[in-house]
Amino acid sequence: ELLDQEGFAASYNFMHLPADLCTGQTFFYAFVNLTTPREARRFHHHFTGFCSWPVPCSSLAAVEFSEALQGLDQMVERYRNSPMMHPLVPDDLRPALYSDGTRVAFPAPSRRIPAPRLRRGRNGSSRRLTSEGA
Repeated sequence: ELLDQEGFAASYNFMHLPADLCTGQTFFYAFVNLTTPREARRFHHHFTGFCSWPVPCSSLAAVEFSEALQGLDQMVERYRNSPMMHPLVPDDLRPALYSDGTRVAFPAPSRRIPAPRLRRGRNGSSRRLTSEGA
């Protein structure tokens, strides 16, 4: 919603806001793919130093271009078989595709997707997400 309110509706075609699967709390960063290089430059200019958050927050936004992944095709290939696309992951925590501002279906995985591992607990152990919950 924030991107749309700031004038970027239909300017992005991929978004992923990483979050803790147990709590839903975000890690305060996102992966966004803009539809054109011009929109990417406009986004960079607009959100660098951004501080008009919809909730009280004193943090300033920083925008960085990914060196590892560029473009929608690379984003889709990175995430289509990712544990983040597993059916146990709530839909609002999964990477999402958009077309003209409307969310569209992600391509089907090309192999079996394992359940995601939950972050390590205080005892150093990790475990997989299960249908019984976190």
